[in-house]
Amino acid sequence: MITRYLAYMLLSLFLLTNFTACERDEADLEPAEFPKEPLVFTDTFVGVDYQAFGDSKLDALEIDDMNAFDGTASMKFTIPSEGDPTGSYAGAAFVAGIGRDLSQYDALTFWARASMSATLNNVGLGNDNAGTSRYIAEVRNLPLTTRWQKYIVPIPLAAKLTQERGLFYFADGNEAGVGYTLWIDNVRYETLGTIAHPRVVIDAPEITVEVGESLPAGVAGVTFNVDGIDQTVYASSTYFTLRSADENIATISPDGRVTGVALGTTEITIALGTTQFAETISIHVVAASPRPTTPAPTPTRDAGDVISLFSNAYSNVPVDRWNTYWQYSTAELEEIQIAGDDVLKYTNLNFVGIEFASQPLNVSDMTHFHLDIWTPNSTAPPAVFKVMLVDFGTDGVYGGGDDSSHEVSFTSPPLATEAWVSLDIPMSDFTGLTGRQHLAQLVLSGDLPTVYVDNVYFYAGDGGGGGGDTGPATAAPTPAFAAENVIALFSNAYPNVPIDTWSAEWDAADLEDIQIDGNETKKYRNLVFAGIEFTSQTLDVTAMTHFYLNLWTPDPTADPADLRIKLVDFGADGAYDGGDDVEHELILDATTSPGLATGTWLSLAIPLADFTGLTTREHLAQLILASDYLNTIYIDNVLFYTETGGGGATEPATPAPEPAESPENVIALFSNSYSNVPVDTWSAEWDAADLEDIQIEGNDTKKYTNLTFAGIEFTSQPIDAAAMTHYHMHLWTPDATDLPANFRIKLVDFGADGAYGGGDDVEHELILDATTSPHLATGTWLSLDIPLAEFTGLTTRQHLAQLILSSDDLNTIYVDNLYFYRAETAGSTVQVDFEAAGLGADWSWTTFENDDNPALEVVSNPAPVGLNPSASVAQFTARDAGQDWAGCETRSIGEFTFDETNSTITIQVYKSVISEVRIKFEGFNPPVEVGVTNTTTGQWEELTFDFSASIGNTYNKLVIFPDFAPRDQDHIIYFDNIQVPAGTIAPPPDEPADAAPTPTVPAENVISLFSNAYPNVTVDTWSAEWDAADLEDIQIEGNDTKKYTNLVFAGIEFTSQPIDATAMTHFHLHLWTPDATDLPANLRIKLVDFGADGAYGGGDDVEHELILDASTTPGLATETWLSLDIPLAEFTGLTTREHLAQLILASDYLNTIYVDNVFFHN
Repeated sequence: MITRYLAYMLLSLFLLTNFTACERDEADLEPAEFPKEPLVFTDTFVGVDYQAFGDSKLDALEIDDMNAFDGTASMKFTIPSEGDPTGSYAGAAFVAGIGRDLSQYDALTFWARASMSATLNNVGLGNDNAGTSRYIAEVRNLPLTTRWQKYIVPIPLAAKLTQERGLFYFADGNEAGVGYTLWIDNVRYETLGTIAHPRVVIDAPEITVEVGESLPAGVAGVTFNVDGIDQTVYASSTYFTLRSADENIATISPDGRVTGVALGTTEITIALGTTQFAETISIHVVAASPRPTTPAPTPTRDAGDVISLFSNAYSNVPVDRWNTYWQYSTAELEEIQIAGDDVLKYTNLNFVGIEFASQPLNVSDMTHFHLDIWTPNSTAPPAVFKVMLVDFGTDGVYGGGDDSSHEVSFTSPPLATEAWVSLDIPMSDFTGLTGRQHLAQLVLSGDLPTVYVDNVYFYAGDGGGGGGDTGPATAAPTPAFAAENVIALFSNAYPNVPIDTWSAEWDAADLEDIQIDGNETKKYRNLVFAGIEFTSQTLDVTAMTHFYLNLWTPDPTADPADLRIKLVDFGADGAYDGGDDVEHELILDATTSPGLATGTWLSLAIPLADFTGLTTREHLAQLILASDYLNTIYIDNVLFYTETGGGGATEPATPAPEPAESPENVIALFSNSYSNVPVDTWSAEWDAADLEDIQIEGNDTKKYTNLTFAGIEFTSQPIDAAAMTHYHMHLWTPDATDLPANFRIKLVDFGADGAYGGGDDVEHELILDATTSPHLATGTWLSLDIPLAEFTGLTTRQHLAQLILSSDDLNTIYVDNLYFYRAETAGSTVQVDFEAAGLGADWSWTTFENDDNPALEVVSNPAPVGLNPSASVAQFTARDAGQDWAGCETRSIGEFTFDETNSTITIQVYKSVISEVRIKFEGFNPPVEVGVTNTTTGQWEELTFDFSASIGNTYNKLVIFPDFAPRDQDHIIYFDNIQVPAGTIAPPPDEPADAAPTPTVPAENVISLFSNAYPNVTVDTWSAEWDAADLEDIQIEGNDTKKYTNLVFAGIEFTSQPIDATAMTHFHLHLWTPDATDLPANLRIKLVDFGADGAYGGGDDVEHELILDASTTPGLATETWLSLDIPLAEFTGLTTREHLAQLILASDYLNTIYVDNVFFHN
């Protein structure tokens, strides 16, 4: 987080001159005119003071007369690295002594560059650093490069800025811990005239507020079209005109706060100057939620043992603020009284910072932290409430390098709803809080939107009792491993080896030996970490394959709860820290395999290979169980065992397949099929892997063992792969590749200076596993063919110097045929001519933002003479009610990479008006867009677009805006003969070999929309006219199936006969896709109920959309029939199901899906 509050330090001094003058009648004075000066910084500050934010790096600025965009000097800022004692970030406000009239300008502009590729976090205007700024506007996360670039901050509504003192501000932190240098120059206000089409940005379209409660409306800013590119400005609500449609229900203040007046619903309309937005915010005013009727219990501890922050029972130490209003915090604070007792009420709580940094606390003698909380919200798991303490260290500065902090979490119990809960937290639970002499912050967060807080204090003494837990009703399952395959530490089923202690004197846990059904069991309470030692007789488990234990806990195990298991080998000297120790800690949670669960015996069988840091297992001496979340655990049957039988091949029987790429399209690092470029080393001295060069049937192969990471370097002769499209390698492993096993591939470009760490390095690492595409598998040669565009962080590929292969899971890999290649295409460029035998006419085109979106048509040439005598052309009808940016798009162009031969795009247009034509490409790199205006009407004209700035970028979508301008009537535009890069022709997608499984739910429990297994209800359409997808009805093994291609969203409607699914419990469909389903790919399923009036938008509609991906349950997978059986209860927004009228399937990633057996059932 960049900044918590704004204070300042003046770096320029004023000379104040006292003078006298003749008196003048005030009635004769004209209203003061404020200066209209546009300049803020050009070579020097222009009438402004530089005020560094109080918690920033105060000495970040220097004037640099060696580097300037224009003129003689620029501002040079040092962005501090992580741990810099002078400050954790750089930030300042540029404040005018006298307000300026900026109403004639539409933008703040500046030029900037950086010493490395970086992101400028926050920059804007309107912050006068006095805490009373009314018209703040900022843009966020601007990409910086090492070259000067111009940046634009649109002014939301300049008419508001008639006497503005806050002319410029910025705040910026390090990049992944690394600091850098930022230069800024030519800061000024301008009237550009290219900022248009404002669209309001709101946090949420609906707000629920209680009667008497006040909340922000959530008007976050405005998105403008700036030179054809959308740019969002985050702005104060005071720029906008906000009105309540019914002030008897809710009012809205000038600063954008909604106050509930009476039960009901109303709307807030939003305008920016004369622009009235269509978007509104629905305000639902509900009855005030329950609140405490009695105060929290009065503390009884001796005041001499207490340091109190907030309590009527004690004298309180100074607290700077009970709500720091940090960025991204939505918490609101109200100080109230309950029966005369002062209480803090937090609403809309996501996290809140409480700060006492001006007078930090020394709580080193305190044993506990206490607070009382009360909430009206549900506390049922997985709801959580979190408490964090932060110590600023001896320097008293946040981010000064000696900070420490720790957060503890609470679920139910002890959390409870509508009851005061006293949290007495041992300071020892804050294990990461290594310093307690300079405590400066308390942070409260979690899932409870409304929390009342009282009696916040530290104390010394006994923390008091607490309830017990309900233990297991039955003993742990008896393991069935053969005794000769087991080394047992604790089990009634086997002889046990000697254990020195089950709770070492250095641990933090309470141990009790108990019996359950006559079975001996270990019970740990107050668990932080439990140390189990067998140092006197260390264990040799080299012949074992797994570690095993049975675990039972009464505590919530939902995220973020975890259990950590560490094994420690003391090495041959048998001594801790003797120099040859090794260890590894695994973290288990509810999502891992094995995973955690509450109130049941878990059998945790963990391959020892998963303890990757445990490189030797001959002298095991310690087992450590730890958790920050589980207070109580029961364990049994703690042992090591070895699997018997089975086993696969340990090395390839045949060489890797021979590659088929043409040699002229290949840069090979290692392959018998090609000439190889020089590689300095296949196992750098800094890597952690053993390399052996072997042959398999005469074919050279690289074998890596003990793989952690293998460094392959070609730094002496870096590779220019700018013209290549793919990276390829063959991989074979004997190791298990089921999740969570993965394999990582990193490419590193050293930049033009050819030096590592020279400031222009770029890199990207891809992670492959059993679910990705390409995916991992065991005991077979894998052909990993990866588009270089997927290495998104590898923004340049002209000086590749390193390839790094790594894994925490695969010990042994064989590799062959490592090379870069350029995919074959039909040519450098192709012409989209819309002829029957050419390109374009049979492509899939989608129109957008064009009122009713008439389809792109292929028609006869209206003027087949001169420049364009061809027979067929494309016709686009730009509606007068359509957006300026109405257009059409297609993915049929295929995938291509811009290079020197294909980066000039031409298109022939025939128009009746003069307006801008824009060409845009989207795909694997950031979108790029160029506009050119036609100069003639009533005849064909060829327009040329220069995309050379995007050489090296890869795209797969063509977007055309034929008439980018306002319209007062429909315009018909013809275009033809588009010269575009030749895209790689993708092979047709795979299709299911088998029909979807036949469902087995009894027919009387089903309402079927589409299935050969059941009678189907009436469905009006499986592809509504408003959707964006192509539908084909096919058969697979005689079974009717729906096939959607070019899927954006498919609308399925049954409005004529809505479905009453109130008696149904689940929605089901079978899905098959050939497309990659690894993250971030997803599929969205939306159900819509039109309500009793049966009309869309009738006021009683409800809907809910679920998002499925590879990590959800059910989850996505490629080339397999998925049975998606979803409880209707998960469609939480679908509050009624009596008039279901629409099903919508959508995805931004899956192009082709097959669906079958679409039905509701109970």
